[in-house]
Amino acid sequence: MKTINNLKIGTRLVGGFLIITALFAAFIIYNYTQLQRLGLMQDDGARRANDALLAMETTTDGVELYRVIADTQINLDFEDAAKEWDTTKAMTDKDMDLMSKAVDTPQEAAWLIEANAGYDQIVNLYENEMLPALKAANASTAETKKMDGEMDGYIAAMQIPLVKISDSLSAESIKGDEDFDTAYTGVISASIIIGVIVALAAFWIGILLSRGITSPLNNVLQAALNISDGDLSQKLEYQSKDEIGQLTETFRKMIAYLLNMANVAGKIANNDLTESVSPKSDKDELGNSFAKMIAGLRDAVTMIAESANSVSIAAAQLTTAAEQSGEATSQ
Repeated sequence: MKTINNLKIGTRLVGGFLIITALFAAFIIYNYTQLQRLGLMQDDGARRANDALLAMETTTDGVELYRVIADTQINLDFEDAAKEWDTTKAMTDKDMDLMSKAVDTPQEAAWLIEANAGYDQIVNLYENEMLPALKAANASTAETKKMDGEMDGYIAAMQIPLVKISDSLSAESIKGDEDFDTAYTGVISASIIIGVIVALAAFWIGILLSRGITSPLNNVLQAALNISDGDLSQKLEYQSKDEIGQLTETFRKMIAYLLNMANVAGKIANNDLTESVSPKSDKDELGNSFAKMIAGLRDAVTMIAESANSVSIAAAQLTTAAEQSGEATSQ
C-alpha cells in the first residue's frame, strides 16, 4: 500500500483504469471462449442428429432393394428392373458411404461392416444368381423362390446392424443435447459469478483509489480550517511522494513557520526582544514585518533607556546643585 501511495496520482488513476479494463477484458474473453465452445457443442449435436436421421433412412435401403427384387420376380420386366435397380443401388452406395463417415465408435464401425457384408450378399445373390435364373426361365421358379428366401436373411443381416447404428447415433445425439444443456447452465452460472466478482473488484479498486486521494486531502482541508480559526496545533501524519504528500509536507512547513512566528510574538508580548526572525525571502511579508517590528522595538527600548539615563544624570546634577546651594546659605 505504501508503494502505491508513493506513485503519482495520475499514475495511480491510469493503473487502476488499466486493471479494471483488464478485468472486464478477461471477462469478455472468457464469455467469448465459452460461447465458442457452446457453439461447437451445438454444431456437433446438430451433426449427430443428422447422422441419426441418415442412419434411420439407411435402414430402409434394404427394403427398397427387396422391393426391386420382388418387382423383378413378379413383373419380369428386366429392362425397367435394371434401371430401378441401378438407381436404388446407387442410393444405397451413397448412404453406406455417408454412414462410414458418420460412425465414430469401434462398435458402430463393426456394425457397419456387418451391414456392408449383408448388402454385398444381397447384390451378389441378385445380380449373379437370381437375375440370370429369372432371365433364363422368364418366370419365377423353385430355384428363384429359394433364393428369395435366402434374400430375406441377407436383408435382415443388412438392416439389423443399421438399426443398431441408428439407435447408437440417436443416443449420442440425446447425450449431446444433455451435455449442451449442462454446459450452457454452467456457463451462465459461471458468467454471473465472475461478472459479480469483476464488478466487486472494480468497485473495490475505485474505492481504494478514491480513499487514497480523498482521505489525506480531507485531513489537509481540516487542518487548513483549524488554522483559519487560529489553532496551530495540527498534526499531519500522511507521508508520500505523490502530489498529496507534497501538499501535506508543504502544510507541515507552513504550520512550523506559523508556530515559529507565534512563538516570537509570545516572547515579544513578554517583553523578550532577544528572539531573532530570519525572513524566508523578500516576499515573506510576515517574516519581514516581524523583523522590522523587533528592530523598531529594540530601537525604541534603547532610546527610552538612553532618555532615562539622561534624566537620571540631570536629576543627579540637580541634587548636587541643591546641596551646594544649601551649604552656601548656611554659611
